[in-house]
Parts: sequence; C-alpha cells; structure tokens
Amino acid sequence: MKQKTLFLFLLRFLKIGVAFINLSLTAKYFGVSLEKDIWILSFTSVLVFDAAVWGAINETFRVKFLFIRESEGEVIALDKTKSLLFYSFFISILMVLFIELFPNIFIKLVAPSFEKDELKSLLTMIKYVAPCLLFHQLSNIGVSILNAYESFYIPEYSNLLSSILNLVFIVLLAPTMGIYSLLVSYYIGVFLFLILIFYQIRKKKILIFEYHYFPKFKDFYIFFLYALPFFVPFFIGQSSRVIEKNLVSSIDVGMVSALDYSKKFSEILSSVLTSVLATILVPLLSVSYTQKKDSEFIHEFLQTLQIGFLILSLFIAIFTSSSSHFVNLLYQSGTIGTRFMTIISELTMMYSWTTLPFFIYLIFGMALLSSGKEKTYALLGTIMQVLNILFNYFLINKIGVYIVPYSIIITNLICGLIMYMKFPFDKKDVTKVLIKYSFVLISTVLIHKYLTSYIYLDIHNLYVLVINSVLAAIILFIMAILFKLEESFYVINLFKRVFKFKL
Repeated sequence: MKQKTLFLFLLRFLKIGVAFINLSLTAKYFGVSLEKDIWILSFTSVLVFDAAVWGAINETFRVKFLFIRESEGEVIALDKTKSLLFYSFFISILMVLFIELFPNIFIKLVAPSFEKDELKSLLTMIKYVAPCLLFHQLSNIGVSILNAYESFYIPEYSNLLSSILNLVFIVLLAPTMGIYSLLVSYYIGVFLFLILIFYQIRKKKILIFEYHYFPKFKDFYIFFLYALPFFVPFFIGQSSRVIEKNLVSSIDVGMVSALDYSKKFSEILSSVLTSVLATILVPLLSVSYTQKKDSEFIHEFLQTLQIGFLILSLFIAIFTSSSSHFVNLLYQSGTIGTRFMTIISELTMMYSWTTLPFFIYLIFGMALLSSGKEKTYALLGTIMQVLNILFNYFLINKIGVYIVPYSIIITNLICGLIMYMKFPFDKKDVTKVLIKYSFVLISTVLIHKYLTSYIYLDIHNLYVLVINSVLAAIILFIMAILFKLEESFYVINLFKRVFKFKL
C-alpha cells in the first residue's frame, strides 16, 4: 500500500510541475486584470454549482460501490452504477441548460458589484463555460469507476497528458484569443481526458456501457440516499467559495486574481492529498472495516498519516522560507505590479500552512467515512463551512484578504481535532504518530527558516529554490533520524542498496 501511495504521489507531483508552468503562463498573458477576474468568477461559479449537486455523490461513490459489491455481487453493483451514470448525465444536461437560460442568477451571486461592461463580459463568459459542468462530472465518474477496480495509475497518466496538451494550446492561442484561450484549451484537454478514461474502462472490460434495460431511478437513488448527509456540507462549502469571491471582489479590482494566484500552490497539494486519500485509502479502509480487520485498518491509516506529514513538512518549510522566490519565479514576467506581488507572496506563505489542518481534517474524515460514520463526518463538515463563512464575512473589513487563509486554518483545525476524538478504534498509536510527526514538522520548518534567513544568495530565483529545497530535505531527513521515524530506515536501506556500502 505504501508503494502505491508513494507512486501515486509522484505522479501527482509531476502534474504539479505542469500546473506551475500553467500558472506562470497565465500570469504572463493575463496578469492581475479584470478579464482574469471574470474568467475565475465564471469558471469557479460553474464548478461550484457542479460540486454542490454532485460533490457528495462523487466523494462517497467508491465506498458505496464497494459495499454493494461485497454484499450483493459485482453484477448488481455495475447495474446500479449504470443508473448513476445515466441519470447524472441527464441531470447535468438540465443543469447546463439552466445556466444558459438564467445566467443572471449566477452573476448576482458571484459578482453583485459588477456593472455594465463588466456584467456583459461576465454574462458571455458564463454561457461559454456552462458545458464544463457536464464534462467535469463525466470525468469524475469515469475516474471513480476505474479507481473502484483498483486502476489508479491510468487516470493519472491520462490527466497528466491532457494537462500538458492544455499548456500547449494556451501558448498557441493566448496571443490571438486572449482570455478565451483558457476556455478552448480546457475543452480540448477534458475531451482528450474523457476519451482516454472511457477507453480504459472498455479495455478493462468493465461492463458499464451495456444497457439491457432502461436504467432504474431507484438504483440512482441508492447512491443519492447514501450521499445525502454530505449534501448540506458540500452545498454550504460551495456557497462559502462563492461568498469568498464575492467579498474579495469588493475589496479591489484584481484582488480575486491575486487570491487565486496565491492559493494555487496549496490548492494543488490539497487536491493531491484529497485524490490520493479518496483513491487508495478509502477503499482499503472500507474493505478492512467491512471484513472487521481492525488492526489492518489502523495500520493502513497510520502509513498514510505518516507519509502525509512528511510531505507537508517539506512543503511548508520551503514555502515558509521561500514563497517570495516562488512568486517571483512564476509571476514576475507577467503584468502584475509590485503591490500585488507582495500580497501574493504573503498569502502564498499563509496558504502553505492551511495544508496541515486541512490534511488532519481530511484524513480523519476519511476514517469516519470508511467506518460507517458518514453522518458525523458530514455534520462536522457543515460546522466547519459555516464557521468559515462567518469568519470571512465579519472580519474581512478588519483584516482584509488575509482573513481567508486564517479562517481555513482555524476551522479545519477545530473540526479535524474533533474528528480525531471520534476515531473509530483505539487512538493510542494514532496519538503517538500525531505528536511525533508534528514535532518533526515544526522542527524542520523552524530550523529551515532560521538557516535561510542568514543565507543571502544573489542568484536566480530558480537556483535559490533548488538550494532551499535541498536544504529542507536534508533537515527533514536529519529530523527523521533523530526522532527515529521508520521512513528514515527505508531511505538508509535504499542508500545501502544503491551505493552498496554500509552506513
């Protein structure tokens, strides 16, 4: 399991590299501008609508599918999944038509302060973006089906390839099409991704497209009913994103873009953590729980918890000390002014710290979901999102845009610790790991920050980042040895095998 998790992390980190190039190109061509704000507001609002309706079902599909397959057999599980695929496709088409016919509803929600030409541009963009909802949902279901059959790598290869193609078309189209190049490149990339995903489903002979009878709505309703407790937190969570954009857009023109640029680094890592946990950990924990293998459940959970903490230790250490170098490297060639560059740099550092409480919230939430405590998970998720909205709404005028990452840190940490208290089995080993790996993370970040503050390198930002990253990795490795983490022994044994000498 650990090897699968590490390899999946590696594939995701390759995609992070592509995402960084995407950020740099976007900053180069569009900078901090009204048209970039319009693209973010329209694209985000459509995906928010999609997540509010389908997010809960997408997150719980793998668990429910495995439960049905274990109890009723594969044929019945596939028949019910066919109904899910059919009705989600049909409902998604209706959702797209709704956006096309009533786009003003979205405009009032995401940008109430926009007027005249701004409103017209946003209206046009939302209509063009609307079909993204359908393709996004189809890709989510396709990946979930492959994951349910333990096909983890093919979706990642396909996604990576489509992301690279997306970059190519941005470069080719941006000079002539402007901001609409982002839209065209998205559609080309997602079409390729869907073709590859559904090709793999057929290749693996997963009989999901063979309908011998009209799909039953009651089979679709089974997935809906299982996901029902999660609809409230997902809806409130997506509402929180809309309210956040709404509040930030009222501060200053370009601030939405600045916030979007700054949160991209942490969002990419958070999406990696989310996908890896949902792809590998949840199915493993669900099977262990249904088969009453408690020790196996705890073992798999701890393995992932440890790996996650080590990755976050490296990430937070680097961005706490070097956020300005990242921002300068990726965005300096664009049209972003000094003031916004400073804001983006500060927010980037703050957002790097949001990944830790988010990871704690997420992994313990996955443990609750996999052990039949989905209602507890959903309730705490709802509380977290409500608190997040309240923090942003009441404090944004006092603290400014910086309240957004602050609220994420506070709310995720509160609800994550409550979920830790609700862990379904004995927490003794879990508590030990949390304490030990937290000390490793904090020690690594503080030592790295101290050392880099005394090192001034008048060289290119890329070289500074490489040096700081290597330094962070060395410090983390030393901390792992000092705290006797099991991962340090794996690395030492790897060195022994590679270099064939005794340490």
